[in-house]
Amino acid sequence: MTGILQPMKFLRALILLICVTAVVTGLSTSLAFAGPNQLFEEYGVSPRDAAMANSFSAIADDYSAAFYNPAGLVWGQGHHFHFGYRGIIPNTFMKFNPSNGRNLGEAPSTDVFLFGFSTDMDFREMINPRITDRLGLGLALAVGKYLKSFTLYADPNTPYMFRYAERPVSLLSLYTGFALKLYDWFSVGGSICAAPSETYTDVIAHTEIRIPSMQNETHQGMGSRAWSKIEPVIGLMFRVPLQGREDYLGFALVWRDEVFTVDGSGEITTVTRIVFEETGETYDLPMSSMELHQLTGFSPMSVTGAVSWRPTENLRFNLDGVWRQWSAWLDGDERHPQPEFSDTFHLRLGYEQQTAINWAWVHDLIVRAGYYYEPSPVPDMNGMMNIIDPDKHVGSVGLGFVFNDPLGVFNTPVAFDTSYQLHWLITKHLNNDDDPIYPELDAGGQIHNFAAALAFQF
Repeated sequence: MTGILQPMKFLRALILLICVTAVVTGLSTSLAFAGPNQLFEEYGVSPRDAAMANSFSAIADDYSAAFYNPAGLVWGQGHHFHFGYRGIIPNTFMKFNPSNGRNLGEAPSTDVFLFGFSTDMDFREMINPRITDRLGLGLALAVGKYLKSFTLYADPNTPYMFRYAERPVSLLSLYTGFALKLYDWFSVGGSICAAPSETYTDVIAHTEIRIPSMQNETHQGMGSRAWSKIEPVIGLMFRVPLQGREDYLGFALVWRDEVFTVDGSGEITTVTRIVFEETGETYDLPMSSMELHQLTGFSPMSVTGAVSWRPTENLRFNLDGVWRQWSAWLDGDERHPQPEFSDTFHLRLGYEQQTAINWAWVHDLIVRAGYYYEPSPVPDMNGMMNIIDPDKHVGSVGLGFVFNDPLGVFNTPVAFDTSYQLHWLITKHLNNDDDPIYPELDAGGQIHNFAAALAFQF
């Protein structure tokens, strides 16, 4: 009987994964993309890691590892599916000082749907266990409308919130990864990000001017081309077996490449002909060309070092140190802004404790919490830019429930996780002495991040 069940598990998992891939492919042809890892970097992948303030790189034993640290995918047990929802509600402000009653920093709410899949490749009846015991696969996907795009408006002098501007764009964030366990205490992994397409549009404008009637007739022809990119993530994970547990201490190192979106780029070519109606003479002016570039999304290259300490079977503490190369950010003209952005480093703390309660169908309750302070990469503005990006405190809490399915659909335990994360933007005062147009202003606010997800396994 076991010889039949294992292949059936594999087939069910494979069919569902194929269906999800088909949906993703269909969506990718119709959505305009934002930078795909902006959502995961800011608000987490699942409710579990979000509840621990995104401190997850040294744990990374579920589908979230595809983003945080793909090397952790090999440490998960079983074949897991996650379905969830995330709601992001901003309450930001940007007001002139003295105030004129207008709030220039309002941003829309965001609904995001989450999907995750991870497997330890334990199909012993089909594949040699010496191979499957050392492999892991995972996928993390988010689809929805998103509020920030890390971009300059047409007029960079106009004040705006760098990360929280009112610029809703369609979003598809997708990471797929694999892991290989080289030793019982060490694994490596890699994942790829379905980076947004770079879309280029070439426009040729043919203009004919007739003299003396001064009639002007213009015809435009347009051609576009696009291609997608693959952005890599590489991770290492060490697990030190102490106190009778293989994950008593965990260490991780992760490198994530930058992700950027160039949209609306291309070349505009103007061809002008002047016709003198009385003589019939024509003159073709020299062609003129102009290149356009618009940077609509950017997430910096980052390096993360992390440690996880599990002093007891049910208690865990996490610490992530994240360095980001914000100095590589370019403005809409593909130039470094003035003044240039600064690289940043910050620490993230996370806590998780599991307790057996055996109440009704619920037999385990998991409490989670986390905190970090993140400095802004944006310096005080001067000159022709008024970019605003406050420093912020981020605190989070969450609950997890492990229970037996009361409907009897699943034979294995089902998990339900929730989280709430608050981004408190420290009020920032901007007084650009070199700006002759806009007066002093203050900016700040809060971002509320709610998430819930259901997980089951085969």
